[in-house]
Formats: sequence, C-alpha cells, structure tokens
Amino acid sequence: MCPGDMCRIYNDRSPAPDVSKPLTVEAWVKSRGTEGGIFSRMDSASGVALYVKNDEPKFSIRVATGASTTTPGVTGSVDYIVGSGFTLVRNAWTHVAGVVANVIHQHPTSTECTSTVMAEKPHLDIYVDGAFQNCATTWDSTGANGDPATGPQFADNPGGSLLVVGDLLASVDGVSGTIDAVIDEVRVWTTARTEDDIQDCMDRELGTGGSCNRGDNNLKLYYRLNEGKEATATDFSGNGLSGSVFTFTPDEEEWEDGWVKGNTDLKRSD
Repeated sequence: MCPGDMCRIYNDRSPAPDVSKPLTVEAWVKSRGTEGGIFSRMDSASGVALYVKNDEPKFSIRVATGASTTTPGVTGSVDYIVGSGFTLVRNAWTHVAGVVANVIHQHPTSTECTSTVMAEKPHLDIYVDGAFQNCATTWDSTGANGDPATGPQFADNPGGSLLVVGDLLASVDGVSGTIDAVIDEVRVWTTARTEDDIQDCMDRELGTGGSCNRGDNNLKLYYRLNEGKEATATDFSGNGLSGSVFTFTPDEEEWEDGWVKGNTDLKRSD
C-alpha cells in the first residue's frame, strides 16, 4: 500500500489507459483527511478522476464541449460527477469504485436512479465497499451540451499520458492536490464492472486465472502496491505502466512498514 501524504505515484508512459469508453476505476482507501485525489488521468479539458470531497468518495469524467457560444474559437469542457452520499470513516479501510456504464440496467437497491438516468447509456455509477450507492447522467439534454443523442457521453482522453495515484493535478469539483490517505490495490478497467464483479474481486489480489484474473484484456492498470522499500509501483496488468513514487524516502519507517503490509482486509489471493 502507499502510505499517507507520501502516496503520490506518477506515470507518463504511453499508451495510458483509454478513458473515452466504458470504464471502471477502483481502489482501497484509508483516509486521514477530508479531500484529495485517489486516482486521476485528467487535465484542464478532459479525463477521469476518483476522489474525495468533504469525506465523500466521488467520481467524475470531463469532456470537451466544443466551441464556446459566447467566445468564438474558445473551447470548453464540462464535468459530470456522481457522489456516493457516503461519509468515509477516518483511518478505516474503504473500497471505492467509479464506473462509466454503457448499458441500461437497474440497481435493485436504488431509489435515486430511475428512468431519467437509467434510460441513458452511458451513465456514471459509484460503489462503496462493493455496494451500489448512486448514479448520474453524462449529458445535459436542456443545457449548453445539447441533445443526449449528440452530446458528450464519455470522457475525453487528456492530451498527455500522465496518470496519478493519490493526487489531482487538475481541479475538479473544487478539489485538487494530494489526499492524506493510505491507498492500496489500484485498478483501471476499460469495461463497466458490475456490482457482482466488484464484490467478487475487491478483497483479493488479482491472480493469474479465474474470475479475478490480472490477465483480463480489459485490465489496463493494476498497482498492487506491495513492493517493499522500492520507489517504483509495479503495474501487474502486464501493460508496462509502472509508476514512480514522487516523495520516496527509503529510510522512513512508515514507508517501509506500510508498503509491505498492504491492506489487511485483503484476505484472499489467487
């Protein structure tokens, strides 16, 4: 796991995961602060972010809106955000997953996600500890973004390849910067994981077979964060996107001890 305010992992290798499609971003978080980034591949105009605001896990995609109607030649962007309505318990492990789904489906426990959102595809879903919490639209049929049939529905890929764990380099929803938290088992999939998928694999490391398989072609990034004292976070997806820890201090006991131990809630391993 990546501990505390030292948990800033950066990767600028290409090809970074494509965020302009169905997507799942998930991680374990033990928060000690009110807000900051868990995972982001986002710049000022485009991308995706999983983050915490006022102790609430949230998920966002950012898409370009084309030429501005008020300032010709100037392009803009819009953020679509789904909040979980969940308050993180400080210093307790919580699993968070943000999903861009591209299929009409109903959540049995949902009272919020009715015809307005669920008739749309794609849309945003968010899960906490494997349980569905909320969903949100990815278009604005009445506002500046136009008709849902032609309006933006997926994130746009940022201009660069940079992806970050534990930080937000571009402000979203009024949040930016690092989160004071421990982060573990970061995974990015280019598919919409279902509630069953998330529950099945969230409390185990991904193995080399079975339903929780790190060889899945849809798994584009996988940081186990169990490398001991190393300054590199290995990408176990096989896609070569290992990242560098930004403030690596090998003599610091917190880093050495925490990174090796990992999330003790991960009781199973394939």
